[in-house]
Amino acid sequence: QGNIEAAIVTERVTVDASVDYDIGNPDSDDDDKWISRRHFILGQITDEASVRIGRFLKNYGLGVADHTVQIRRGIGWDEGSETYNAEYNFIAEKFAVTATYVGGRPDDKAVVSETGVALAGTYFIDPSYKLGMSFFNGKTTDDTEHTVFGPNWSLGWKKAAYWLGEFDLLKLQPENAASKLGYVSFNKVGYEIFRGADIYLVHETKKNDKDAKYLDFIGYGPGFQWSPRPHFIFTGQWQKQLRPSDNKPRTIDSAYFVAQYSI
Repeated sequence: QGNIEAAIVTERVTVDASVDYDIGNPDSDDDDKWISRRHFILGQITDEASVRIGRFLKNYGLGVADHTVQIRRGIGWDEGSETYNAEYNFIAEKFAVTATYVGGRPDDKAVVSETGVALAGTYFIDPSYKLGMSFFNGKTTDDTEHTVFGPNWSLGWKKAAYWLGEFDLLKLQPENAASKLGYVSFNKVGYEIFRGADIYLVHETKKNDKDAKYLDFIGYGPGFQWSPRPHFIFTGQWQKQLRPSDNKPRTIDSAYFVAQYSI
């Protein structure tokens, strides 16, 4: 994958666009293509209110950058799930609200996408404490109704420790099948050991059907993030993951290391 993103920013208008090279299936060159995963126009109506129109991820929950976590991939909002949306934001000193019309992918009828409405609200107790609630209801192009609802939080302690969390209830209602009720959860507790270096523990769960015998996913383990100097970020994480296999859980180890440089 390759990605370049740039924006033109004025006092009242922002125009942003990315150019992405997607190799698709690594074993074939036939589906390689140039795309734009994100592009939008944002208008600042007042100091607090703004509107945004274009292609981007819906505003829901914590919105963490790691697209593999269960509060993103587990819900179906993985990388590549960006849709064409119209969004209204109001950000005040003590609270913020967002309302988004999710318009799906009218440019590509072959892609399974969602249309619907997303709502999100956040209350700022103080700069280190933030509580939120999010809701989404929509329908996929394969005629499955998708409802997601739940709280999220970001809590800091003495500028050194933090706790990020989200819990969502899920409902899937296929057109010609019984509905399923489930949930996903995400918790990340971290501590800054020295300036620019954090260690953390993460725990995730997912259960598509509350009546099923086993959870669909459990993951837990340590990680670190280190920024030795401006523009450089190194991140590593290891997880012990429990996943179903032949109707029985199996345990695997999952780890990654990412080096980032930004201009």
